[in-house]
Amino acid sequence: ATVQVRVVDQNDNAPIITHPPLVNGSLEIGVSSKAPRDSLVMHVRATDADEGVNAEVRFTLLDHPQQPPLPRVLDLFAISQETGEIFLAGSLSEEQLGQVYRALLTVTDGGQPPLSTTATVSFLVTAEAPPSSSRDVAAPQPSSWEGKAMQWDVPLIVIVVL
Repeated sequence: ATVQVRVVDQNDNAPIITHPPLVNGSLEIGVSSKAPRDSLVMHVRATDADEGVNAEVRFTLLDHPQQPPLPRVLDLFAISQETGEIFLAGSLSEEQLGQVYRALLTVTDGGQPPLSTTATVSFLVTAEAPPSSSRDVAAPQPSSWEGKAMQWDVPLIVIVVL
């Protein structure tokens, strides 16, 4: 007699947003008021510990309930459902400097029933010039130690024996 065993993945893991790292379930993204329409704002990445179709993730942006109705965030920002790339869909102006636009980012897996993860995304309009390449989203940051004196977090006890 032949026994065949087929192991099927159960959709028991929700997607996890891996980049950029969330802070208290939120993302804060700076967007230049000078950025041209269709420029890349951020590339969100997520993983799912399941296998097969259960691990396939899709990205969506939704209106945030605390965002004023006009202008609509979805008129200014769009996301690729397959890649997680967020693009500037509308145009910003210098009159909007400091303005914060909030949206809900939802990452859903392909399982039945689907599982999802949600994060608040805050887009902050800045005066900075956009990156030279639409793929250069994050500029390198200087070391956090630059220009700072080293400080010890624990007391240092020195014992001198003569």
